[in-house]
Amino acid sequence: MANDFFRILSTIIIKIVTITILLFAATITSNQWLNLDLLSIVPITIITLIGVMGIGFVIAGIAGITLVFKQVDHILQLFQFVIMAMTFIPITIAPFLKYVPFMFGLQLIRDIGISNVSIIDIPLSDLIFLILNSAIYLMIGLYLFKKCEKNAKQKGLFGHY
Repeated sequence: MANDFFRILSTIIIKIVTITILLFAATITSNQWLNLDLLSIVPITIITLIGVMGIGFVIAGIAGITLVFKQVDHILQLFQFVIMAMTFIPITIAPFLKYVPFMFGLQLIRDIGISNVSIIDIPLSDLIFLILNSAIYLMIGLYLFKKCEKNAKQKGLFGHY
């Protein structure tokens, strides 16, 4: 379990660096400057990405156990398309999206970048909700992945790989 945690943490750090570089490049090319309060954005991004990792574990588990979907890249492209579409919908328009793993964190980051809100200005209840949401999705993802992995090992599906 500790190995999984450090693997997730290192992946999150790499993603944050990549996102920061892309965001900075986008602000330069569009000449639209956002509030880049890293002390507010980084913690929310880390918490949000933890929930996304949980969804990744679910997808990896399903792909590993079934092996019916030998070309998982098609499923991942579908997920990416759905995720991209969802990122354009503010939670104020569709409040039920608050429960999707990354959407509430994205809304908080949107508020920080556009409305010049700081992490101190965000209600504690919103931060607690974000932490619980991400933790629940991570726990569900790890549980399902371990269950799928165990099942795949029992069926001998990993012998070829």
